[in-house]
Amino acid sequence: ATEVRTPTAFIILNDELPPEPSDGDMEKMLDFVTNEDGSGVRVETKHASVTFSAEGVDIGLEGDLKETYDRAQDGIKWAKAIKN
Repeated sequence: ATEVRTPTAFIILNDELPPEPSDGDMEKMLDFVTNEDGSGVRVETKHASVTFSAEGVDIGLEGDLKETYDRAQDGIKWAKAIKN
């Protein structure tokens, strides 16, 4: 063990990790779409999308994800207001 130069850590989980998704499952989970005008790329899932372009990043959420995201953003605004 004296030859080891990189710190090592182990994580013990209570449950077994799910199996790695197959290529077919990955295609169902994520869809990469290039904008027709070449202005950016969009990554889509069933309930969310993220668009990367020169203007920045745009996050589109639906249902419970949108509600949770909006609550988190409100909390961040309050935390910043209290900090300042």
